[in-house]
Amino acid sequence: MEARALWVDAGGDDRRTLHVYDRGELRELTVLGERSPTERARLGPRGRGVLVRVGDRAGAWLDLVDARRLPLLLPVEALVGDSTVQIAATGQALTWMEGVGDLAVVPLAPGLDLERREDGTMVPLERAGPFSWVVSAGAAPILLAARSGGLGGEFLRYPDRIGEDPTLQLEAETSALELPSLPWQRSSCDSLEFCGTNLTLDPAGERALFTSDGLSWQQLERRRPEAAGALELPEVLVGGSLLHAVDRRVSIWLAGGLLQRWDQGLGSGDEAVAGFPIFAVPPYWWFVTADGEAVVLLSASGAFYRADGEGVGAVSLETTACIVTGSPVISPRGDWAAWTCIDTTAADAAFTGAVVRVSAAEGLERFSGVPMTVLAIDDDGDLLLHSVQTTYSDQLDGIESQDLPRSLFVLSGTGVLTRIDDLEPAPTPVLAGSSELGAFIQAVALRDP
Repeated sequence: MEARALWVDAGGDDRRTLHVYDRGELRELTVLGERSPTERARLGPRGRGVLVRVGDRAGAWLDLVDARRLPLLLPVEALVGDSTVQIAATGQALTWMEGVGDLAVVPLAPGLDLERREDGTMVPLERAGPFSWVVSAGAAPILLAARSGGLGGEFLRYPDRIGEDPTLQLEAETSALELPSLPWQRSSCDSLEFCGTNLTLDPAGERALFTSDGLSWQQLERRRPEAAGALELPEVLVGGSLLHAVDRRVSIWLAGGLLQRWDQGLGSGDEAVAGFPIFAVPPYWWFVTADGEAVVLLSASGAFYRADGEGVGAVSLETTACIVTGSPVISPRGDWAAWTCIDTTAADAAFTGAVVRVSAAEGLERFSGVPMTVLAIDDDGDLLLHSVQTTYSDQLDGIESQDLPRSLFVLSGTGVLTRIDDLEPAPTPVLAGSSELGAFIQAVALRDP
């Protein structure tokens, strides 16, 4: 299937082996360096590479496509909160704050003439701050960095092409707006009004929508920073929750029990909004597709909704009984979704599970058997997953032991289950960042070429 997956097994002292599943093939990478009580490794959002820490500050970016290894001197990882190092949504840059708030960026595209220190570690591109946070566009090498105190920010471009000048380019700036003190996103909720985000960038990094007080909304355009200011919402969206801007005109909201699509090019009246009622029971999850051009909303009961620049509607309204275990996954284009449930109809529910897969092409499918954890689903509906020992909840090194992997499988789009690997030696618990939830196996579905 079209996916990459990563897991780690701990070898001897100062050695760990990274196992990679790559479109049906298995390979190994060896990383040397100081071991931590809990390993830290993070697969990039596009699956191109992995960020590995090998001590308090030492680390490396391992490119899984061209085998490059970029040694890094990283900031010390925080004990709580988000990871101090972020991977851009394009998968083409690392960002973090240095010192008192200077922005550091390491571009990851091949063929760039980047400077290195005497010890071989990469010298990041820097932009003097102080800045408090940075977010990235999903389909362009654009960053939005907020100045400390929230008063204004800068649009920056990082290099992402062979031979491009290895500098950070200032695209636009403003001091006229109060940006949020910290961006947040609630991608799952038990009530629709609690899903949403306080800031979004459209895929091209042209426009940011945000709220700093949770009540009034503002907008900032990269090509017209002088026009920054209040965002006048249609009446039907007042009090609603923003999900995402799918382009510089169209944004997706939750309001009044509907998934709402607002085309701002048609104005700020209610006629510019198209909504679709949500006939579903909680919990809910929402996702942005790999290209950033669509939003998917799922219910544990099986309902599947999708909104993009062309419209909003239901992919499937079929339902099934489900006590969800873990989080759902969606395909890169957002046409397929899958998740796992406890099979309450079985005599021993702790050791029996069900996989739910939903699409427009096949409707809702349910597969019962041994408990599974879903990892990724591709645009053909092929599903990467691993079996687990039990659905009972218990923690092992901060990671739920019901996710302890046994074997790696692919469930094809036609319903054929194939064992890929026995996962021996067993994967060790891995933390993706600071206090973020960990995992035994990380995976990303790959977009079609």
